[in-house]
Amino acid sequence: MGLTIALVGLGFLVAGLLRWQATGFGPMEYPGTLRQVIPAVIFLTLGAQAIFASFFLGSLGLEPD
Repeated sequence: MGLTIALVGLGFLVAGLLRWQATGFGPMEYPGTLRQVIPAVIFLTLGAQAIFASFFLGSLGLEPD
C-alpha cells in the first residue's frame, strides 16, 4: 500500500516536471504549480512513512490494526 501511495506521488511529480519542461524550464505561475507539487510531496511522504512503519512493525513481529 505504501508503495502504491509513493508511486502516485511520483506520478504527480513527473507530471509537474513534464509541465515545467513544456514551458522551457522557465518561470511558471505559482497557483497551478503548487496545486500539483504539494500533493506530490504529501503522497511521497505518506508512502515513505507507510513503508517504514510496516518495516518497523514487521521487525517487531506486530500486526498493524
